[in-house]
Amino acid sequence: MLKEWVFTLQGIDKIAKELLHSLPPDSKVFLSGEMGAGKTTLCKSVIKNLGIDDEISSPTYSIVNEYIIPLSKRKLRHMDLYRLKNIDEALDIGIEDYLYDASFCLIEWPDIIENLANEKTYFLNISSMSDNRRKLVFL
Repeated sequence: MLKEWVFTLQGIDKIAKELLHSLPPDSKVFLSGEMGAGKTTLCKSVIKNLGIDDEISSPTYSIVNEYIIPLSKRKLRHMDLYRLKNIDEALDIGIEDYLYDASFCLIEWPDIIENLANEKTYFLNISSMSDNRRKLVFL
């Protein structure tokens, strides 16, 4: 299913809602894009649109932030694999467990784990365009 959205960061909540309607509750979202394209901003909007009122921070240093989705009581994991050097480091943090459990996962910088993708994995790419617009491609 190829789907594309072009939007500004001011309209990111609408995109997050549409994206959530397209994904099963145990999805593993591999979100790629250049530095500064809006990966974390999109993840924060998705998390907020799931009804999570916690302080939502970037997992750049923690690598994995975990939240509970109020309505379903399922776990949501927001991961940033940018600092990991190889797949062995990803395996050390338990990435395989995360990819096969019932949680909803948003994974930024997933390049080193692409070969671990499974039937629950969805690939998205966000890129910057002119005039502060972004393009999100859902593959």
